[in-house]
Amino acid sequence: MDEKLLEELIPIPTLEEQREQIVSELEEKGFNITNFANGSVFGTILMIFCQIRIDILKLLRIVYSGMFVFSSYKGWLNVKANDYSKVRKNATKAQGKLTVKRVDAEENLIIPKGYIFKTLSSLAGNEYRFFSTEKVIVPKGELIGYIPIESELEGSEYNVPINSIKKAVVHVEGITDINNDEGWLTAEGADTEDDEAFRERTLNSWAELSTMPIALKYKNVAESVEGVLYVLVDDMHPRGQGTVDIIVASYAGTAGEELLRKVEEACNGIKGVYDNLLIKSAETVSVDVSLTLYISYSVSDAGLIESAIEYTKDYFKVSKARELNTLYTSELIFHVRKNIDILKGIKVEAPEDDMVLEKNKVIILGDVNVQVERV
Repeated sequence: MDEKLLEELIPIPTLEEQREQIVSELEEKGFNITNFANGSVFGTILMIFCQIRIDILKLLRIVYSGMFVFSSYKGWLNVKANDYSKVRKNATKAQGKLTVKRVDAEENLIIPKGYIFKTLSSLAGNEYRFFSTEKVIVPKGELIGYIPIESELEGSEYNVPINSIKKAVVHVEGITDINNDEGWLTAEGADTEDDEAFRERTLNSWAELSTMPIALKYKNVAESVEGVLYVLVDDMHPRGQGTVDIIVASYAGTAGEELLRKVEEACNGIKGVYDNLLIKSAETVSVDVSLTLYISYSVSDAGLIESAIEYTKDYFKVSKARELNTLYTSELIFHVRKNIDILKGIKVEAPEDDMVLEKNKVIILGDVNVQVERV
């Protein structure tokens, strides 16, 4: 809630203002005790009373803010959203399939349920683990098999790029190569819905009361599906009279078939009689980034390149907090520099210009190249 509005509704005086007001009122009423100096017995009691009053007023501000959807947050927002029959979307686990290869196919290859696979260690030392969700038998004569897997924990960070999951924690005899190939994700991992997205979806509940579906109604219903990051609705007859295109983005950027099916099922429940719906995924555009970091001669560059790469990846993270179809080099510079305070400057060598794409595009990070120069 706006601080100016809270100050107007529930003003909080300073300790000194309260003290002067109370002492003045006591003097007017002829109170016998007149020594309210700092450090005196009654002066100390008075200051304790004033501090308690300030703490109560601060609590009242929190309670008051929590009474309204537009100003509540966290658990308060969960409670208020229930009045609109809305529930915060939980984080979900990433699901997909691994490709395993072998050169000797004279026997059946058995991979038990629960086997652990993990990504190669990142520059920051992070590894992400995945578990096989069912027993897999690669028949005799087959050189390639597919293992359904699920991430160890919930979250979008498990939507790892292709060619990332390369290791098995326990050696599997006979396998010569493990990899997550193109299209390996079958269900994208998602983060817990943040306050702003949940608040927007709750306030947009009024659109769902419309008799006939409007764009905002389709959007709100589609965004209620777990795993959906955001939805764009084109109801301006993109494919002819009565057509509506619903574009879905996930925490991986693109939306997989299973997520699109769930969105389609939700939208068909409110579909207009004459509406022709097309549910499709947002499109990702990969962008390679090249940075030059400038530091002084007296500063060590140990771990500097690795840190810059990690913060660049963090800037490109697919989330509601980022405008996914834009890339402003000044924002990238600010994000990296604010986290690495030894830098004298940064130059973005590639891309050369800012990028503003269509709304249905999601810019994701390709290769990152970082070099260091001393000035």
